[in-house]
Amino acid sequence: MPEQANHKEIEKMQLLFLSSKYEEKGKRDLMPVVQNIVRLNGAFSRLTGENEESVVATSYNPDDLLGSEAADIISFAENVCMEECRVKIFTTPAGPDYKIL
Repeated sequence: MPEQANHKEIEKMQLLFLSSKYEEKGKRDLMPVVQNIVRLNGAFSRLTGENEESVVATSYNPDDLLGSEAADIISFAENVCMEECRVKIFTTPAGPDYKIL
């Protein structure tokens, strides 16, 4: 049941749903951007909700994925350069943070 799912299970459900919707609309080419945004934000959710630090592989720089550019998926996909990254999500005294490994 969704209400009993942990954050990783919820993330999988979100990605399955989004994948089917983007496929349905003929926008499958945008899924790499969507997956990166969901996975990176999911890592922050797991950190705050379950105190789970993690390393996430992304196809874009996390600064871009977490920036305002990511609000427009089509423009992001067209204008932001891909940059393979491994991103560590961790806690600091000031709150959640990340760094590129």
